[in-house]
Amino acid sequence: MKAPVPIAGRLAAIVIVAALPLLLIAAPDQGGGGGMQGVGGGGMPPGTTISASTDPPLAIPRGTGAISGVVTDGATGRPLAGAAVSVFMQTTAPAAPFVGQHVTDSKGRFVFTDLGVAGYRVSVRRFGYIDAEYGNAGGGGRATISLATAEWFQKADVALSKTGALTGTVVDERGDPVVGVLVMAAREFFIAGRAHLAAGSSVRTDDRGAYRIAGLDPAQYAVCVPSVQATVPSAVALDATDIAGDSADGYRIVLGRGPMPDPRAGASFVYPTTCAPGGPSQGKPAAIEISARGDVGAVDVRLQPVRAFRVSGHVDGERGTGTLLRLVPSWAQDLGFAGDAATTSLESDGRFTFVNVPAGDYDLVATTSVGQFQAGQTMGPGGLPVARPPGFRMSSSGSQSLPSANTLSFTTINSSGAGLWGRSMVTVRDRDVTDAMLQLHRGVRLSGRLQFESSTGQVPPVAVLAADPANGEAALGMPTFAVQNPENGGEFSIDGLMAGSYLLRLRASAVGWAIKTVTAGGRDYLDAPFDASTGRDLEGVVVTMIDRLATISGSVREPGGGRTNSAAVIIFPVNPQGWASYGLFPTRLRNVSVTTSGAFEIARLQAGEYYVSAVDASEARGWQDPRWLEQMAGTATRVTVGWGETRSVDLTKGASR
Repeated sequence: MKAPVPIAGRLAAIVIVAALPLLLIAAPDQGGGGGMQGVGGGGMPPGTTISASTDPPLAIPRGTGAISGVVTDGATGRPLAGAAVSVFMQTTAPAAPFVGQHVTDSKGRFVFTDLGVAGYRVSVRRFGYIDAEYGNAGGGGRATISLATAEWFQKADVALSKTGALTGTVVDERGDPVVGVLVMAAREFFIAGRAHLAAGSSVRTDDRGAYRIAGLDPAQYAVCVPSVQATVPSAVALDATDIAGDSADGYRIVLGRGPMPDPRAGASFVYPTTCAPGGPSQGKPAAIEISARGDVGAVDVRLQPVRAFRVSGHVDGERGTGTLLRLVPSWAQDLGFAGDAATTSLESDGRFTFVNVPAGDYDLVATTSVGQFQAGQTMGPGGLPVARPPGFRMSSSGSQSLPSANTLSFTTINSSGAGLWGRSMVTVRDRDVTDAMLQLHRGVRLSGRLQFESSTGQVPPVAVLAADPANGEAALGMPTFAVQNPENGGEFSIDGLMAGSYLLRLRASAVGWAIKTVTAGGRDYLDAPFDASTGRDLEGVVVTMIDRLATISGSVREPGGGRTNSAAVIIFPVNPQGWASYGLFPTRLRNVSVTTSGAFEIARLQAGEYYVSAVDASEARGWQDPRWLEQMAGTATRVTVGWGETRSVDLTKGASR
C-alpha cells in the first residue's frame, strides 16, 4: 500500500534494535528463489565465490520505503524474540547486496526503513530453528518484496520451524555402552534425478554410550556408526596421530577408525559399519523420518562382532606406489571415506592386502580423488565424518554447495598420487580372498578449444570448464580446467576422467555467458554426456560460448484471479531425457519464487523449449524428482525462447493452460 505520510513518523511506536555485525549472516545464494542456479547460464552455484571482480559494487537505493513483520514459532504461533533478520536487495548480480540486519524485539517484531524502490528478500535465523525467508513454506520457496516509492510493506511475517534431533545409545553385544564412537546421520537427496545418500551431521557418544544429533531438517535419515578397517604396509609412514597395532606379513592395522570388539582367541572379529534401524549394513539402510513436530528418540545401535577375513591380490597395468585402495559397499559410494569398509595402500610390486574385512559384496576402488556428498556439520577430523585413511597424502580439497538443498554440498579430496584409478568387484564370504585383481588406468583426457559469440567484442577473462558426472555419482568427482585469458587461444584439457558419463559445464566464472554448443566428431554434446568408459581420450571438442542469454518472465495469479506471493515458478526442458542424468548442476531446470506483486523472472537461460509451471511455494523443490516433472508436464505452459530473447507468460498457480 502507499503511505500517505512520511513513514518514519508512522513507525515511531515500533522498537528498532541496533544492527548486528554483518558477518553473523552470510548472503543467501542467488538462485532467484529456491536456492537453484543454472550454472551453464552463466550463474553461480550457491556457496561458490569469485576471488576477484572488476565490477563496482551495486549501490543500494535509499528512500522512504519500509519493510516490517513478525517472526513466530511455526508450531505454536508465539512471537520469537532474538531472531536475526537480514534484508538483501534482489539482483541478478553474483552476490546479493546486504541492506541491513536487525534483531526481533520481545514481540517478535522487526522493521527496516529508508528503503528505495527495488526488490528485497528477508532472511531470518535463530538458534534452534531452521533458517527461513519471507515466502518460504518449507519447500525452498521464497518471495521478493517489490517496493514502490514510499511504500510500507507491513506483512513480511516469517514462521520458523524448529530443528529436529535423533537420540539414542550405542551398545555392544553384551548391552554395555560403547563410549566415544562416531555416530552419523546419513540423509537421502534427489541428485540428477536419482536418490543419493549424503554423509550428514555426526557426533560422538558420551560416557553412557548416548548420542544426540541435533539441528536436523525434517527429512529421512539413517543413523550409522562407521567402522573402517585401515591397513598399511610397514613401509608406509603414518601420521603422528595414528596408532597402529601389530599384524603379520609386514602389515599394520591402524586403530581408532571405528569401534573395536574384545580380542577373541583363534579368529579375528570386527564390528562392521552398523546402522539403525537394521544392523550391519550390506544394503541401503532403512530410513527414519524426522517430521516438523520434533525429535525422534530411542534410535539405538547395537554392535555385533562378525568374523573378519583378509583380501589380497595384485594390480595390472600401471602402478603407483602408495596408491590408496578402498573396499566400498555399493550403497555407500556417495559417502566418501565414511562409506569405506576397509582401506590399504598399494605396494611397489603391485601387491595389496586388506586385513579384518567383514563378509560382504564390495567395489574394490583405486583413485587419487575421492568425492562425497555432505549435509550438515560433522565432528570428524578435518570436517569429514571420518579421518582420511592412513597413506592418503592430501594435495588439495574443495567444497561447493549444490542446488538440490541449501544444506547439501559436494566435497572432493585429492591426493598427490600418480593419477591412476581402477574399479572391480570383490565378494567376501566365509574365507580369505587371495586372488583379487584390479586393473589400473590413467584417467581419460577431455580436450579442445573455446570460441565465442560476443555481442560486445569482449570475452571473459577466465572460463572454468568442468566435467560434471551426469548420473550424480560423487565417486567420479568433478575434474575442472580454468582457461585464463581465453582471447589468447582458449584451449582446455580436463584430465582424470574415470569410467562414467560426464557433461561439460561452465562453472562459477564468466558471469553473463553460457555454453551455446558443444561439438566433437560431428556430434552435439550440449545436453548429451561424454562416455569416458572406453578409456580413450576425448579430443577435438569445440565449445562455443555466447553472451546473449535468454529470459522467461511473467506473472502468477491464484486460481480465483487474485494476486499471489506464495508461489514458485518451475521451468524444465520439454524433452523428458533432460529430467534426469543432468549432473550436479543442471542448466535447464530452474526455480524462482514470485515477488509480492506476483511477478517472476528467470534470467541467464540457454535457448530451447521449456515447460513453465506455477506451484505453491511448498513445492519449490519438486523439480528434483522426474516423476513429479512427468505429472507437471501435462498442465505446464510450453515456451520456446531463443538466444538473447525474452518471453513473457502469465500463469495461474496449480492450473493447466
